[in-house]
Amino acid sequence: MDKIGVFCSASANLPALYVEAARQLGEWIGKNHKTLVYGGSHLGLMGVVGKSVHENGGQLFGMVPMFLDEIGGVEPELNVTFSCAGLTDRKDLMLLESEVLVALPGGIGTLDEVFTTMGMRTVEEKQKKVVFLNLNGFWNPIIEFLYSLRDKGMLRHPLEEYFEVADSVEELIDIIKD
Repeated sequence: MDKIGVFCSASANLPALYVEAARQLGEWIGKNHKTLVYGGSHLGLMGVVGKSVHENGGQLFGMVPMFLDEIGGVEPELNVTFSCAGLTDRKDLMLLESEVLVALPGGIGTLDEVFTTMGMRTVEEKQKKVVFLNLNGFWNPIIEFLYSLRDKGMLRHPLEEYFEVADSVEELIDIIKD
């Protein structure tokens, strides 16, 4: 897969474990001449993964909503900028441009992106899977909730069609490298 979409936090002061994982993923994407498809920000984990991809020779496709440009949060090293009105457009563009979608640790925005991706897969509108980077069990409550939905008969398809889980950057790379 050459175009790797990444959903992640744009928050500051995140645990070093998450920052280092974002850096390692970016390094792998860059050194393997892949393209990062992401929110286009220089803030938080978005900034870390983007900077690492750029420093290691990869391409940056930034989906940049107007508000991000207005607050000066756009990564200056983007190779391609996809301007969009807001977060809904950003998600649509990321789904369109990515071959796989990775969920690094993140908050409400990341959850929205993950659930939108899985929801689209449910109706077979877009056939993209999410790979959770589950460092120190970060995503366990969400994964457990998804299994509870399955156990209650609320899902149309097997969970394996919606997502995979990697507990380390190495496992994540093994999933997305093909």
